[in-house]
Amino acid sequence: MADSCRALAQDPVLCEFCKSTNAELVCQVCYDRVCGICEKVHQNIHSNSEIQPAAKLGKMQGFCRQHPRQRYEVSCYECRVPVCTTCIIEDHNRHKMVNVSVLYEEDKASIVEDISEIRNRIFPTIDIIAHHARAEKENIPSKCEMVADYIKIRVEKTKRMIDEIYSETLKELEEMKIKDVKIIDEHITNIDEILSKLQNTVTLYEIQLNSRFESDLILFRLSNPGISNLRAIPDTLLYSPPVFKGGKTEKSKVAKMLGDLKPSIVKQGKHRKIRQISKKTEARAVLVSALGQMLLKPPSLNPVSGQIQGNRLSQQVPSNPPSRSTSLTKSAKCLKDFKRNFSVMTSVNCVSPKRAWISGQHSDIKLMDLESGECDNVSTDCLDIGPSDVTATADGVLLFSSFDKKSVTRLSTKTKSVVTTFNTDWNPKGLCVGINDEVFVCLVENQFGKVAKYNKEGDMLFEYTLDVDGNRIFAQPSYICRNSYSDICVSDTEKHAVIAVDACGNRKFEFKRKTSDDRSSFDPRGLDTDVDNNIAIVDYGNHEIILINDRGDFLTCLLDRNDGLSRPCDVSVDVEKKLWVIECRTGRLKVFQSFSSEI
Repeated sequence: MADSCRALAQDPVLCEFCKSTNAELVCQVCYDRVCGICEKVHQNIHSNSEIQPAAKLGKMQGFCRQHPRQRYEVSCYECRVPVCTTCIIEDHNRHKMVNVSVLYEEDKASIVEDISEIRNRIFPTIDIIAHHARAEKENIPSKCEMVADYIKIRVEKTKRMIDEIYSETLKELEEMKIKDVKIIDEHITNIDEILSKLQNTVTLYEIQLNSRFESDLILFRLSNPGISNLRAIPDTLLYSPPVFKGGKTEKSKVAKMLGDLKPSIVKQGKHRKIRQISKKTEARAVLVSALGQMLLKPPSLNPVSGQIQGNRLSQQVPSNPPSRSTSLTKSAKCLKDFKRNFSVMTSVNCVSPKRAWISGQHSDIKLMDLESGECDNVSTDCLDIGPSDVTATADGVLLFSSFDKKSVTRLSTKTKSVVTTFNTDWNPKGLCVGINDEVFVCLVENQFGKVAKYNKEGDMLFEYTLDVDGNRIFAQPSYICRNSYSDICVSDTEKHAVIAVDACGNRKFEFKRKTSDDRSSFDPRGLDTDVDNNIAIVDYGNHEIILINDRGDFLTCLLDRNDGLSRPCDVSVDVEKKLWVIECRTGRLKVFQSFSSEI
């Protein structure tokens, strides 16, 4: 027995049936070592025996790395390593020992969990980062080309300035030449007059010298005493031509006048950590949601006793009561209907109860007056498809986005001059302005979308891209608005939803309207908030404008085809709760009084 045990520890263990193949399994009943081929034979032997129970076969363990002649017998649970008999005696004495399969199952479960996390969370996140890096790489040539174009503009401007200086200098030199020639001409005329007088005097003197009587010469001299004054010689003019003293041509000063090229920056930014939601957090969220629903339901009074009814009657109240400040669609009244020369209308933005800016597939942005119609016009450089969206600040600055040029421009409506222009990394679409005149921009590129926040100078402050679970918030954001809570609401044309997030980028709700057989799928476009933070949304496919509250609950349909709507594209709500609606294909701007003013 001792010899057989020694052979098992030193040499490869052979199958006790075929005696030719290494054993892979050990029976937990009779402890026979068998190979994979003889496994079924061994099981048949036990199944035909009335005394022995069914065979239990387990895999044999490998050889110990520290003691190669011995196989692993058990695992040390404290050190979490498989050990042989010698390892137990030397290094793991008094440690807790468990079967190898126990540690194997725990490590296997941990590896499976790691694989799941890598596939479900890490891989998608890294894919997004890699896509962003590729997009940034693709944008480098175009962005550098934009900088080169701007440098070219500065060079041309500098050249024009130098040409203007050259022309002005030549003009000044010409004026000097004309002035100097005039002075010398006057001096020459004076000399000619003196010469003429002298010649006449000489002639007269010669005549007197030839007179017959000496008395005539004496009398002539007496009567012409002033002839002696002709002896005065005129002054000589000395001309000094203009001198052009060239300035010092220093390359650094010329470069400074041209502009300063700051180096590009490629830096590593930490990816936003994805916060895992625990069961405790989920339970808390469910409890808060339930309490919120209870608080939203108004208590009813008992008509007999006047006491507030309990939860039984409160549950009969509709979960989505209509807003107190809205009215039915049938009460909507069309106040004005303007037809513009835009082939396609895209955007409307109210600046007062009487005026609103509109834009379309045209380079001009027009200011419409409720009474007189078009009252102002601003030209832009968006020549092909016009501005993507238009918005305005409280101090009269107009902002518009250019989809093709990947830029957002601030324009003064008073001087009609550009204040600032900043570039975006993706194509911009919808715009809205924050409390401190920061700009929220919907950005799209291929099948991806995001919302970015910029300051007045065009520096990016924040990006709304991923939620707390690492999922992309937006797919194709098109229009955007902001409420008094600093939440932003975005219409996503690909997701067919209106998505609201708070200032920190946390998703608040995602509104999707139910479809039916007689209705098209929900197609949200332009949207705006009223003074109660309700959201008016254009449903382009169904020719409607609907209203939801700030929690994403449907309230009512404000306008539809019965009110004369045809393919509405954008809506803006003024402080008097009038709806300014533009129709995409007809090129019409319509103003409705749809909200009731009653409390």
